[in-house]
Amino acid sequence: MLETKKRTIAKTISFKILATTVGFFTALFFTGSKEIALMVTIANSITTLIAFYIHERVWARIAYALLNDKDSHQRTLIKTITYKTCIFTVGTLTKWAIIGNFTTALSIGITKNLITAVVYYIHDRVWNRFEWGTRPNQSL
Repeated sequence: MLETKKRTIAKTISFKILATTVGFFTALFFTGSKEIALMVTIANSITTLIAFYIHERVWARIAYALLNDKDSHQRTLIKTITYKTCIFTVGTLTKWAIIGNFTTALSIGITKNLITAVVYYIHDRVWNRFEWGTRPNQSL
């Protein structure tokens, strides 16, 4: 299946809500400050929102491990790994810039990314069940 831009935007928004919630509570846990957690969450949301959209658009053009025009479990797993690598890097650098402490930024990044990796996989599998915003194989 090929994904339309509208579907990618809908997936981006739904996942971002989930990831932002996880991110806020993780930052709050490690910093103990609602204000810092909120600043980290807002900045991280902006940078990773852009990264998520780019990641999804790249994968929308890759035919690897499609099974009957749908993502196979293998494809979803590879997408999850590439996404989490990208987001971990972008997110940790964003947190470090705000917090000023690399160890705390890294701790938040590792914890948040472990949790959201599972959330991403489930989110992608759920979206795979719906045909809205898909079309037959043709150029995007």
